[in-house]
Amino acid sequence: MKIIISIAFLLLSHNLLASEAIGFYSNGTLVNAASIDDYSGHYEKLFRSRKRLYATDYLFNFLFDFSEEFIADHPDTEKFQLGDISALNGGKISRHASHQNGLDIDIVYLRVNKRGQDVDYPEWKEYFVKNGVVTKNFDLTKNWELFKLIVSKGDVGRIFVDKAVKKAFCNEYSSSRNRLDLETLRRLRPAKYHLTHFHLRLKCHSSFKRCQKQADPANNSGCNELLIESLE
Repeated sequence: MKIIISIAFLLLSHNLLASEAIGFYSNGTLVNAASIDDYSGHYEKLFRSRKRLYATDYLFNFLFDFSEEFIADHPDTEKFQLGDISALNGGKISRHASHQNGLDIDIVYLRVNKRGQDVDYPEWKEYFVKNGVVTKNFDLTKNWELFKLIVSKGDVGRIFVDKAVKKAFCNEYSSSRNRLDLETLRRLRPAKYHLTHFHLRLKCHSSFKRCQKQADPANNSGCNELLIESLE
């Protein structure tokens, strides 16, 4: 009986202490934040001195799940390199309009040469778009497979990428009749300042009662009008 009570107490304590996204992506806070250092997987954190190490457990569990699944199918993939996430208590951080409620994370695009940047380098090292087109080191096939896997989970609101990245995928896949291909194109949103990385944004989890939802993108590929979207 005591064991049952103890387990129930631990479960209740976990629920009470679970991280929560509050407010909107560009006007929000983060309660009982989890740290990337509480997790381990096939990824590594860049820009640690900025202290943007925090998010909801929901985001980190999502990161762990898709990265492990992707690596199982693509074992030669380099470690996912993570940029800014959120501050300890969420809220406004420099360089970003969003990243305020623990549902946003920046991740470097996958490379053909599989060579990640030095984790101690203070800025983004490699640009994957030059003169309006993706570079030879941008792994078009593998990034597409990654984005499809991420979108297939059903929790993704948007993936912000450079306009040239979206255009490259539109050129390859906009004529596809595969539902997941079209849904992936729909979720890929052209945005400024994403020459070096993509910005993954999850939807509000159903348990986050104080999280402000964002309207879904229009129900089409978005390839006919490659409009730059606000990050707010």
